[in-house]
Amino acid sequence: MRIGPSPRQRVTSVLLGAGALAVVALAFALRPAWGITIVVALYYCVRLLLRGLGRVTVDAYGVDVRRVGVAQYAWREITAVREERCRGSREVRLLLIDGRAVRLPAPRTGRILHDPDFDAKAASIKAAWTAALGLPPAEPRPVADRG
Repeated sequence: MRIGPSPRQRVTSVLLGAGALAVVALAFALRPAWGITIVVALYYCVRLLLRGLGRVTVDAYGVDVRRVGVAQYAWREITAVREERCRGSREVRLLLIDGRAVRLPAPRTGRILHDPDFDAKAASIKAAWTAALGLPPAEPRPVADRG
């Protein structure tokens, strides 16, 4: 199963990244002395452009994470699959045996780059992990009322 950004997320990410890149180029043309600010802005522009290209492939052996390169994680290396909130967005992270946390490029959802299928995609990754390890399916937790 291949999980990537929704088509809307992909287009929005590329357009925002390209627009921001144009602004950075204009800023450099007007004020070359802003060196470090322009380098930092350029880093975030490239990161935004690459966000639209990342994807995750889930199979019987584990998870392949594709960004610029490919990283492969076997199911036995993964101790948990978590859905986390980070700066106004929701994303899926893999916790590995060696203590590292790997943020998946997809699924991801937020205010600007919203993915309506985020919950289904995250649940399918968790289900594949529990099935591969022979764990019983997790019971859904009740949502705490914050009222």
